[in-house]
Amino acid sequence: MKLIHYFAMFVILAMVVFFQIDEYKSYSQDGIRIKSYEQGDIVRVYVKDQKMIQVVHTDAYHEDMIYYLVLCEGKVQDFKVIEHHETEDYGGYIVKDWFEKRMQVYVNEPLEVVKLSKTSENEIVAITGATITTQAIVNGINDCSENYWRYLNEF
Repeated sequence: MKLIHYFAMFVILAMVVFFQIDEYKSYSQDGIRIKSYEQGDIVRVYVKDQKMIQVVHTDAYHEDMIYYLVLCEGKVQDFKVIEHHETEDYGGYIVKDWFEKRMQVYVNEPLEVVKLSKTSENEIVAITGATITTQAIVNGINDCSENYWRYLNEF
């Protein structure tokens, strides 16, 4: 009987080791995972066709947040906050459609956070009262942009 228990434990352990579940796989759009590009706050990187999908897990004003973005043709084509702990009346605006569209910009140069209005294409207007949260997202997008351009140069 002990032999059966040991065998069952071995099988379960082998399944855990060899068939690890990728908790972010649902954001990959069935791309190929590139672990060598996962560094710092970038926890997953997938490539499919001409698109690079990256998942970022970073600190915001209130605890951590997770978001993903899709880069293609030098632009953030999709941006979505997956999880956050920001207050609804300030940082919580990061899940609104207007903010997600604000993040869909070209990444030919590093993005900068500004207050009130932008004067350049690489500027992102911060959410009033949530500059730290906006800056955390922009920092992650800049890191993802570096990954994207490095990948294009290598392949």
